[in-house]
Amino acid sequence: MTFVSIIMPVYNAEKYLKESIESILNQSYPDFEFIIINDGSTDDSLNIIQSYQEQDKRIKIINQSNQGISKALNNGISIAKGKYIARMDADDISMPHRLKVQIDFLNKTSKALAVGSNAMYIDVDGNYLYTSSSAVSWFAIQRELPQNPFFHSSVMFKKAAWSQVGGYREDIVHYFEDKILWNQFAQIGELHNIKEPLIYYRLNPESVSNNTTYTIKLLREIYDKVIRTGNLSQKQFYELKKITSVSKKKKLSNYYLLLGSIYLNQNFNKNLAIKNLLQGLYHTPINMSLWLRIGISILPKTTILFIRRLKNRMGIIINSLT
Repeated sequence: MTFVSIIMPVYNAEKYLKESIESILNQSYPDFEFIIINDGSTDDSLNIIQSYQEQDKRIKIINQSNQGISKALNNGISIAKGKYIARMDADDISMPHRLKVQIDFLNKTSKALAVGSNAMYIDVDGNYLYTSSSAVSWFAIQRELPQNPFFHSSVMFKKAAWSQVGGYREDIVHYFEDKILWNQFAQIGELHNIKEPLIYYRLNPESVSNNTTYTIKLLREIYDKVIRTGNLSQKQFYELKKITSVSKKKKLSNYYLLLGSIYLNQNFNKNLAIKNLLQGLYHTPINMSLWLRIGISILPKTTILFIRRLKNRMGIIINSLT
């Protein structure tokens, strides 16, 4: 059997940590080590990890001061014994057959350096939202690069490829650590996705940034420059810091705006859409995006569908978060 190493950085993740750990320990493919890096957590995360290690010796713990996700990932992978590295995030959930499906794919696809999968989006309470439709083939992924082709916690890659490109960049702000690695991989091999969703990807207020149309455009411009030059200028650093520095109220407002938009556009559940949009208004009453979506949500379904078709045809981004 092919030995694989699962790498999971943890920082103050006690709320969802047990569910994430158990989803790995319950994999149908048993030949793995599970390296968990506690990156200076101040909550009960370390105690939770240690309690599982007492039950399952496949778990290895690295306990370090807070050094950031790139350093945590590199520290974990550097001691990994597996031929393949599987990423996992502390608030996501892996399907029981995830490891086997991805190991089988990499074993039979020699040119592939990394394989991800589609994901089922869930909210903070674990409620299903919708399923992604990521590019699957290397041909399709090439057309999307340099944009991110993967859900980070769905990826399995060859450790040799990680070594060849020098690992995760620790000198670049954490926002781009995964995207840069995948683009480096794309220079020396192929990237693929499994069409089947192999993870549950949790949307939470901390993972939802201030993604207005303007900031999305600005982030892509900065990211494209970083990919081309390999460097992040001081000006770009301060722009990123400004974009990603969002108050707690704004994060909650953006989160409920996102959920409301999903329920309106993906599931067409007007009641849940309005409920979440009103929750967003509770945190930021003066938010035109929330008021706009509430206005749209009370329209007849035929009108909403017409607006959606108009948006697609004219390229007008009415809902920039979905």
